[in-house]
Amino acid sequence: MKKKVHTYTITMANGEQFPGVRLDGPISHWLSGVAQVFLQIETETGQTVELNKYQMVKAELTDVEE
Repeated sequence: MKKKVHTYTITMANGEQFPGVRLDGPISHWLSGVAQVFLQIETETGQTVELNKYQMVKAELTDVEE
């Protein structure tokens, strides 16, 4: 079974947006459980950022690739 790549636009509590966040699988898979609080992503400019799941207010699915 091939993994699907999900692309999101994530909005934080302070209004900052991170478009084009690509994850192998749905975001719920990456942020499930008590121990997983941070999600490390790479922005469109190539900068690595760690997002706190409690500061995310919206994760809009924009694309799914196989």
